Amino acid sequence: MSPTMILCLVACSMLVPWATSQTIPIDAAPTEYPYAVKTFYVNQGISMVGLGLAVSKHYLLASAYSKYNWNLTAVELTDQQGVVHPVFNVSDVGDGTDPFIYFKTCKKFSGPMYSLKVAGFNNFSETVNDAEIIFFSQESNVLKKIPVAILNQTACETETNATIALQKLCIAPIPIANICKNFYGSTPNQFEQHPMVGIKGQAHGSRDILGCDDKYNWTSVGIYHRFDYSIPEILKIVPVVDLKD
Repeated sequence: MSPTMILCLVACSMLVPWATSQTIPIDAAPTEYPYAVKTFYVNQGISMVGLGLAVSKHYLLASAYSKYNWNLTAVELTDQQGVVHPVFNVSDVGDGTDPFIYFKTCKKFSGPMYSLKVAGFNNFSETVNDAEIIFFSQESNVLKKIPVAILNQTACETETNATIALQKLCIAPIPIANICKNFYGSTPNQFEQHPMVGIKGQAHGSRDILGCDDKYNWTSVGIYHRFDYSIPEILKIVPVVDLKD
């Protein structure tokens, strides 16, 4: 662990709630990330839980982890009110190598939509101490959150490399024993719960590398794909008229 990371962990421990006795994870209010939608499917007995972002009435932007062999009936989309939105179509963002996909539904999403305006995203020139990991569990449609710190680009580059620091974001390790049991495990059955990272109600990235070890501890830097880096490719998929409906 580099000196930069050690300094970050010391500073972050004085600012984020996991340094207190607050219960982790925390339930997020539906108004915090109202556009967040749960994605779910079962693959060879493993429950795969993801998180999508309603960018319009009919389109859900999600991590590629949410796709199951292009089987439209295998994936279930459920909003935070418990309403199921059947999948009409699924498509890759970009040339298929991008980490994001789109689901199209017939049943409309309601409420505020996820903003795709680049100006709304953080450039991570400074450390962000009030960020959070957000995710759904297999048992509930209530969004969960865990406070985290996002490293600034300089610290991210020190821990990884220049390309990652430019295209992705880095999450500092969380010093809570077994914290990664929130993301994968085998109780009562095998599951994976793929998180995103948010800042004050705006999602900024989806999971690339968690940073967990084989004992369910978050011991190394977590790396997340940045939405703002892929905005041009993301916008090519959704018809402009649909973004305005």
